[in-house]
Amino acid sequence: SANISTIAHYTKASLQVLSDAPALMQQVNNLLAYGVLDKLENELINGAGTAGRISGLLTQATAATTGATANADKIGQAKTQLEAAGWQPGMIVLNPTNWFNIMSERLANGYVLGSPRDPAPASLWGVPVVISPSIALNTALVLDPQQTALLQRQQVTMAASREDGANFTTNMVTILAELRAGLAVFAPAAVLKVTLA
Repeated sequence: SANISTIAHYTKASLQVLSDAPALMQQVNNLLAYGVLDKLENELINGAGTAGRISGLLTQATAATTGATANADKIGQAKTQLEAAGWQPGMIVLNPTNWFNIMSERLANGYVLGSPRDPAPASLWGVPVVISPSIALNTALVLDPQQTALLQRQQVTMAASREDGANFTTNMVTILAELRAGLAVFAPAAVLKVTLA
């Protein structure tokens, strides 16, 4: 079973501004849709799984067993742990700061991965890296994405109403964006949480 969550984002705008600048409504809709998708990403990674909330990847993940000191090696050990258990590692999720720290590691003769002018593609050990500010610093996920599924029940929808609170008497419009989604993790052993240095 997997919880399906309603994720929403809203703002208020004056009726006059929306009437005077028709292009503003499209911009507001774009920003609200971005806000909803940002909240969804955070839930998919960190969701606590309480009543009506998504149980995120970190909540369902299994702790990886690593003994390395370098972060790239810890991630490589988690990848190997998945492979040894019969899973197919296909995604690594990293915080932008951790990815930058790995990319900027140097040897005496230069950078380990690419250079500032020609950065390496976002991958480690042949596995694509997804960079997300939603994952906590010094935490990584290494997973077999075939063992997970985004359960999208409703795409982002927009609604506007003057019948919210005192909107009618103050000439305001409440604009709401929302979606409904959940996350299924078919095998928690196929999602490893790695604690980085």
